[in-house]
Amino acid sequence: KWKPLKGAIALLQSIGGGPATRLETRVRGRFDAKRSAGPDPFARTAAYSIASLSLVADEEVQEEIAVGNATRRLKEAAGEALFLLTERLATVMGVENLTDDANPAYPRVFARALLDALDDADAGLAARLAAYGAFSPALLNALPATYEAANALLVSRGVMPTLRRTYGAPQQAPMRPQAAPAPAPAPSPAAG
Repeated sequence: KWKPLKGAIALLQSIGGGPATRLETRVRGRFDAKRSAGPDPFARTAAYSIASLSLVADEEVQEEIAVGNATRRLKEAAGEALFLLTERLATVMGVENLTDDANPAYPRVFARALLDALDDADAGLAARLAAYGAFSPALLNALPATYEAANALLVSRGVMPTLRRTYGAPQQAPMRPQAAPAPAPAPSPAAG
C-alpha cells in the first residue's frame, strides 16, 4: 500500500508547482475540442468490427474505472448546477439539446483532464491513481463551485435558457378518449 503512495508523492514533487497549470491546459484543450464542430479528438469511442477487437490492457481498464467513478461522483455532487449550465451552454452553442458526450462542461472532461495532468513518463499507473485519488475530494468541492460561478457569469450576460415547464414535474400519460354516452332511448308512444 505504501509503494503507490510514495510514488504519488514523488510524482507530485516532480511536477512541482505546475499541476494547476497542467490541469488548466488539459481542461482548456478538452473544453475547446468539445465546443468546436467536428469530431472530438479526445473521444475514445470508435466503430469496431469483430476482427479489430482485442483485449484491453489492465492499465487502461483501471484508468477508465477511476475516471468513470470520479465522473459519477462529480455529476451527483454538481446536480442542478450542472443541469442549468448544460442548458445555458446549449443556448450559447445554438443547439436544442446538449448530450453528455458533446457537453464541454461534463464532469468527465474535468476527471479525465486531472488524470492526464498527472501523467508523467517516470510514474507508474499505481502512483498516478494514488495521486488522482488524493485530488478527488478537492475536485468534489471545486467543480460544483465552478459550475455555480459559470452559471452566475452566464446569467450576468443574459444567457437564460428556455426550460420546459414540465421539468421536474411528474408526467401524466394522456388519457384515452372515452366513448360518447349512448343517447337515452326515446319514450315509446304506447307507454303514454
